[in-house]
Amino acid sequence: MKKILLFGPIGDFGGRELEVGFIADALSQKYLVDVCSTSSFSNKSQVFEFNTSLNVFSLNSLLYHKKRMFKMLSYLSYLKNKKVGAKHDYVNNALLKKYFNYDEEIAVVLESLVKGYDAIFVCAQLCSGYVEKSIFYAKKHKLKVFFRTTGLIKDSAYDFITDVDCFIHHSLKNARAIPQESTYRYTIIDQFANNENHLLNLPITVSEEGVSFGVLGRFSEEKGILKLANYLSDSAVELYIAGDGPQKQALVELANEAATFHFLGQLEASELDDFYAKIDVLIIPSLEEAGPLVGLEAMAAGKVIFSTKVGAMEERLTSVSSPFWFSIDNLKTLDLCMSQLKAMQHESVIELRHQLRRIYVEHYKADYIAKQYVKLVSEFLN
Repeated sequence: MKKILLFGPIGDFGGRELEVGFIADALSQKYLVDVCSTSSFSNKSQVFEFNTSLNVFSLNSLLYHKKRMFKMLSYLSYLKNKKVGAKHDYVNNALLKKYFNYDEEIAVVLESLVKGYDAIFVCAQLCSGYVEKSIFYAKKHKLKVFFRTTGLIKDSAYDFITDVDCFIHHSLKNARAIPQESTYRYTIIDQFANNENHLLNLPITVSEEGVSFGVLGRFSEEKGILKLANYLSDSAVELYIAGDGPQKQALVELANEAATFHFLGQLEASELDDFYAKIDVLIIPSLEEAGPLVGLEAMAAGKVIFSTKVGAMEERLTSVSSPFWFSIDNLKTLDLCMSQLKAMQHESVIELRHQLRRIYVEHYKADYIAKQYVKLVSEFLN
């Protein structure tokens, strides 16, 4: 059985962790799969969401076990930092970097690791640490290289791009951010809603009491949530705000002042169903995204979507009969979306919501996405 190494900056919580865990579980149907993180993680990491027995280790843990001196220096740094995290997380300490050439030592470990597989499957941004070296060693030892890009591609000036056998992008928009050279091969495999079974079972109805809206995501400038909330704060719009991030305090204060705003904060995975049950419309006000995942969650839940033309959203909604697009730089266009929705017959709104759910079921369900990964890798390894 051929061996595949999934590789990237895998931590405890986030979309990348869930995606790596999902890809690893899907490929495990046919291959031996290990996961190596270039970052720190714990046994609570979401990478274990789909397979609790998945073999996951960090690059630093391999270096930590290489020499007794490395263990001793790491332990001293571990004590200095009040025993937070794992001992091997401190192997990149100042003493090891100064006297033992950490960069050279970790490069040796990386090459030794990579050459033991038939393929590496990078899940990272193009600029992520160790990506270039891992691909260099993979090609040196004649391995296949797959690259699942995470996040929005802003800079593609990397020499290793032509060494990747196949890129996997969320959308054509992201794929086209890399120059279309003759050796650049890519495919599009989107995400799926992690809690799809619950979301697909939410009832689709139209409330007689008015439309409720929701935003869910990171509270940061590029997500546009604070700008949207400021715009709606003087209206009577019922808005549920969920997430976390650097603009949290400003949103909390805004929600306290606006009678129809409900601040929910960071949601656990088990609370997502309740969030989508509360709302009729999900608003995606982002300036930049690769996905976003919340768009697929809303589709599975059968919710109307108001969105900027960001990430994969245009491709996801290309067959929707009545898509609602607006610009975060001209929020009068959001007013137009609200007016258009208000003018629709209840039966038309219900049909639209069923259409969004059907699109999800046909193109984005977990089992469909898993088969796409297995098929892609099989084309190169078989």
